[in-house]
Amino acid sequence: MEFKEVCRGKILKEIWQSEEVKEAKSKLRKELQLLVSEWCKRDRKRRIPVYISLKPKRKIGGLYFQKKRGNGAIVIFPITLLRYPYDVNSDKDFYIRDKESLINTLAHEYAHHLSRDASPHGKIFQENFKKVRKRLIKRLGLD
Repeated sequence: MEFKEVCRGKILKEIWQSEEVKEAKSKLRKELQLLVSEWCKRDRKRRIPVYISLKPKRKIGGLYFQKKRGNGAIVIFPITLLRYPYDVNSDKDFYIRDKESLINTLAHEYAHHLSRDASPHGKIFQENFKKVRKRLIKRLGLD
């Protein structure tokens, strides 16, 4: 089952405590990690880890953290808040993003990894993002 289907109809507290959600999260993380590993191999870059956080964020789909010596990490947030402050006992304050949205966020953050020494959304980043996006569309068969 997909991550979104497993989380459907649950409140945040249930999502955080559910074993089947943890299994779906692990499966999704492995899938996204495999995708990033393929991209890193193709671009001759060091493989970077992908993490999934169940802590809900507002207006943030993912983050790229740059570490020392060229290492980095990507964090993906599949739960998006609709309002803040939110209630952990309500299922109306958030929504779960679908897989395509998560992969698009992953592509955006990977483009940050490719152009980490350039300005965050400058010309080099835009070129790298177009390249990664083109690859992604080709792989998913969305031509």
